[in-house]
Amino acid sequence: MVLKPQDRAKPSFRKDVGAYVNDRQIDDVYIMAFWCIMFVFLRAFTTQYLLEPLATYCGIKKRAKKQRFVEQSWQFVFFLISWTVGMYIMYHSPYWFSPLHFWIGYPHQYLSPLTKWYYLIVTGYWLSQMYVVHIEKRRKDHVLMVSHHCVTIALLIGSYFANLTRIGNAVLCMMDFSDIILTLAKSLYYLEFKRSCDIAFGIFVASWFYSRHFIYFHIIYSLWKDPGQLRIVRWDPESGSFFGPLVHWIFLALLGSLQVLLLIWCKSILRILWTVIKGSKPQDTRSESEDD
Repeated sequence: MVLKPQDRAKPSFRKDVGAYVNDRQIDDVYIMAFWCIMFVFLRAFTTQYLLEPLATYCGIKKRAKKQRFVEQSWQFVFFLISWTVGMYIMYHSPYWFSPLHFWIGYPHQYLSPLTKWYYLIVTGYWLSQMYVVHIEKRRKDHVLMVSHHCVTIALLIGSYFANLTRIGNAVLCMMDFSDIILTLAKSLYYLEFKRSCDIAFGIFVASWFYSRHFIYFHIIYSLWKDPGQLRIVRWDPESGSFFGPLVHWIFLALLGSLQVLLLIWCKSILRILWTVIKGSKPQDTRSESEDD
């Protein structure tokens, strides 16, 4: 089915889908760029007028600690909203706990308006993070963070235009879940709620291993095995299939490199966990000169 240019700007109703659907178009990059800029302003507004007053109200006096609290609280709000919307989309999809449906019926050229806007807005957020990571207090893992953002952006944009948003939705939900708990634990740490922080951190460690290693492995395995078995690995832009052998291996490499980064961070997490078990004060991954 080839849509005329005038048809691409509006959703259409398909009886076989039973919902209003949108296709992808190259102009969607402008929407991604718009939301990238919007998130920079939203972050500035939220931190200055909502989160900084909240930090003051909660008794955080040191400027460095207040800034850390604000950063983590902003990310907590975003990841909570992103995960909630993403899980809603996935729960009402055929690939809910069924990785094989990432690929059945590929190419999935049409998206519900909610799915399309979810994907574009989340991509805009991660584009904005490439700016934010350079204006925040530099972390010891700065290079890892930049590498993570580059891989994430490549996966988001690539999966969007290659009609691979199903697996992209699953990966986002998996990542967002542990990020919610991590940012909550850090916020509690800066509020000096030690017991609550330790409990949240313990839950985070469990969620990290389950989502970012166990479930993530199954997603990578599905990407490696299922497309070949279903014989959908082909380059045929006319039919909406952009999943040729080269693209297949590129996505495997990107998801694999993301797992390598997660394993490097896993080492730091285990070190912090051991510190918490010993009853010592865990350290954030900021520069050593930063005031606690």
